[in-house]
Amino acid sequence: MAFVNAYLTEEEKEKFNEAKIPDPRWNLPKYCLEPWKWTVDKDRGIALINCGVADRENYKIETFAFINTQIEKHQTLSFEIINKSIKKEEEEELKKKYDVDCVEKWELIDIHNLKISAIVSSIEGFVELLSEALNVYGINGKINSSYNVKALLEVKCGD
Repeated sequence: MAFVNAYLTEEEKEKFNEAKIPDPRWNLPKYCLEPWKWTVDKDRGIALINCGVADRENYKIETFAFINTQIEKHQTLSFEIINKSIKKEEEEELKKKYDVDCVEKWELIDIHNLKISAIVSSIEGFVELLSEALNVYGINGKINSSYNVKALLEVKCGD
């Protein structure tokens, strides 16, 4: 199975509530992850979650996390990315090149604790996994979207 956009089941939401996994934007005990949808690969046991924006002044920087779908393991890998705009002409060329309906350009600006992650251990592996997940996440992780997306990832950090 590959990544798919999906709503969390009531059981999965309950596991998040019980696990009390800190929201990576705040890293304070009172702020826990409470997602209602994710981009998940159940065979590999990995999900991509958009945690949201941490700083209203830098509202373009979104915090995401990869999480082990066995939520009670508390294995998360958080990072910040920016969705970059693409000029109309460039977007049209890229859509033709990749034969897709939409192209999303992302800039990876920070990864937290990659060296100690149980999810993926190298920057190359992380970029490959993230690109795969973002292709399915598309524009906003919309469930049952009927368009195909190519995610282009530019790496501006190292961990």
